[in-house]
Formats: sequence, structure tokens, C-alpha cells
Amino acid sequence: MALKQCRDTNAFMLVEKIMTELKTIPKTPIMALFHKHREILKASAQCIIAAQGAKAKTQDREAAARVIEKLNKMEAELMALPATCAADFAAKVIIDTCCGDSYPDWETGALWREARELTGMEVQRPN
Repeated sequence: MALKQCRDTNAFMLVEKIMTELKTIPKTPIMALFHKHREILKASAQCIIAAQGAKAKTQDREAAARVIEKLNKMEAELMALPATCAADFAAKVIIDTCCGDSYPDWETGALWREARELTGMEVQRPN
């Protein structure tokens, strides 16, 4: 009975709205670039790997290099944009760490610079 009474209140509707928004992926410039990047990477991953083999044809290597160059440009563009929400920052973490395979430099990495800016933290150098 208490739940039914809650459903009739504005507070319950507000909570439902917030929960719905949390489940929705924001449509920001960063998220658009992120999803386009992921689509290109997914579609070309096998070709890029094959082009690195010893028996790869020159034209395959050149095509893979063009795709990698496009992905690198997209990554740079994405990292240059300011995060406007948590999803944007999460996308930047995924891109800048190569899906967790590498870690940017603490002092100079764009990801950590933005994290420090968002949190008001300064670089602390070891003594």
C-alpha cells in the first residue's frame, strides 16, 4: 500500500525520470565520436591484424594504415573535447587506455589532466 501511495507523488515520478536518464546513453559529440570509432574498429579489426602479417600485401598494409590514421585522428578529436557528463569521461578512459591495455602518463596525459581539472586536483610530484 505504501508503494502505491508513493507512485502517486511527484517524488516517485522524479525518481523514475532520473532512473530512465541514467539508463540512456547521452547524445554528446564525444559519445557520437566514440561509437563511430568503435564501429570502424570493429569492422576493420581483422583486416588491420591481417595486414601486419609477414605475408600481407602492400595494398592491404596501406589500407590498414589509412584506417589506423583515421582512428588516431578520431581519438585525438575526442580527447580534445571537454567531457560534459560521466559517459563522456568514461568514453575518454576507454579510448585513452586502449580499452585498458595501456595507461597515459600521469603528468602529461590528456585523460589525467582532465581528471585533475574536473576534481580540482594538482599534479603532485614525488620528492
